[in-house]
Amino acid sequence: MYFQTDPDLNEKFIKSGILPDRKIALLCKNSEEYVKLLIQIIFWGGVAIPVSTVMPTAKVHSMLKNINCSKIIVGEGIEYKDDVLIRSFSLKYFSEKLVNINLRKTT
Repeated sequence: MYFQTDPDLNEKFIKSGILPDRKIALLCKNSEEYVKLLIQIIFWGGVAIPVSTVMPTAKVHSMLKNINCSKIIVGEGIEYKDDVLIRSFSLKYFSEKLVNINLRKTT
């Protein structure tokens, strides 16, 4: 597997207050964008926390508070209500940079 990260996306993370060595929850449907974002976060030094899209919002809030995660990226079409302590970002906000990421299988 070959993966090329996008430094501009890292800058967008920093501007959003998403920093390396921090937990970032991902509430997204399975897609190529989701995989790219997950790998980008890991390569960047963040801790990606995948969250089930069928989990009730109250349970998501409780879980993220218990693990001290204050940022969540929410995919399109996912219903999520913000919490005072947990800042959410739309996957769409990062999408323009995700297209620059090269993800392909090598032999």
